[in-house]
Amino acid sequence: MCMSHDHFKGKTVPDHLKQAREKGANASEQIHGVELSGSFHAACDAVKETAIYLSVLYLIVPQAIPIFGIGLCLWKSGRAAFLGWSRLNRLNQLIEEEHYEIKNSRETEQKELTEIYRAKGFESPLLDQVVQVLMADENRLLTVMLEEELGLRLEEYEHPLKQGFGAFLGVFLAFLPLFIATYFSPIVFFITVFILFVVATTISILPQKRSFISFNTWSISLGFLVLLTVYELHILLTPLFTRLINQ
Repeated sequence: MCMSHDHFKGKTVPDHLKQAREKGANASEQIHGVELSGSFHAACDAVKETAIYLSVLYLIVPQAIPIFGIGLCLWKSGRAAFLGWSRLNRLNQLIEEEHYEIKNSRETEQKELTEIYRAKGFESPLLDQVVQVLMADENRLLTVMLEEELGLRLEEYEHPLKQGFGAFLGVFLAFLPLFIATYFSPIVFFITVFILFVVATTISILPQKRSFISFNTWSISLGFLVLLTVYELHILLTPLFTRLINQ
């Protein structure tokens, strides 16, 4: 009974499960900023970021685009891989903690399991049978507790290097056409930016079956706002910096 008290820390089983879900959600999030998980989303996100960054440079210092593009490619791929590794490391820690609890606190795990399946609508005697079957297999029990108690979906987490490659590919696919577009007119360059935004946003929302128009409108509007702000600041501050340098 003492072990049960220490495990639940004075909370009821439902309150404990709610706290465990929050813990699992926190472990699933990326650290050091928001980063979409998975190589697919990392690539789409990198395309839009690269388009914005190179557009800003095109307005201010277009000569720096090739060097900046190479640096951005290395940064985004390394960052995506590091964030993926950090995420998996936190998940592995949760798996180890849950495995330890299964080994050493079977009574409390059984209470949690019973509460989970009671909330799903199971009632005795079927509820008792389901719990006993799951408690008899530690590997199956571990999977169930990770998914049902902590809300984790282990198959959703890709290898960090795969996420890093996705980001690398996204930067490269955006950098190449934009670099070529610098040899043409500004209209060609920003049409290319517009196309990259639409394509990346559309591809990223296809699996989620979300509104094509609303997501592209928000994405393009935000990008336009950033570029307009940078352009106006550039026009406003360039004469001031020129006077300061000449003094």
